[in-house]
Amino acid sequence: MKMKELKEKTEEELKKALSELQGKLTDFKFRTAAGQQKDTREARQLRRTIARILTFTRSRAAHEHK
Repeated sequence: MKMKELKEKTEEELKKALSELQGKLTDFKFRTAAGQQKDTREARQLRRTIARILTFTRSRAAHEHK
């Protein structure tokens, strides 16, 4: 998910997307531990997207409080 896409979403949509991505990352970790997962790039992409969402929501909140 790109920053442009994040700017178009509401706060509720961002929270929902964040929750879904965190669930996907948890599932990925279980699959990796069970030896069913071979593509490790997915974890990196999930972590980075989660970080983008968190960074964007925190910066948006900081600008609203000013």
